[in-house]
Amino acid sequence: MMTARLDDARAVAAVLGRLDEAGVRRLVEDADQTGIGIGGTTKTVRIGATTVFVKQLPVTDIEEADPRATKCQLPLPSFPTTE
Repeated sequence: MMTARLDDARAVAAVLGRLDEAGVRRLVEDADQTGIGIGGTTKTVRIGATTVFVKQLPVTDIEEADPRATKCQLPLPSFPTTE
C-alpha cells in the first residue's frame, strides 16, 4: 500500500515539476471547485490517475513583496519543543 502511495506521489511530483508558473496557474484555474470557506477555496484536480486536493490561500503583502521566498514570511509564534 505504501509503495503505491509513494509511486503516486512521485508521478504527481514529476508532472508538477515539469510545469512552469503559467502551467501551474492553468492547472489550479481548471481544477474542480469543492468549497469556499474563511480559509480559502478548495479544489480537486486529476493528475494522471491521482486526485489532488488544492487549497487556494490569499497571498499576504509580506509574501507578495518577496514572491520567490521559500520560508514562512509571517510572524508566527514559536512553540517550545520537547525532547
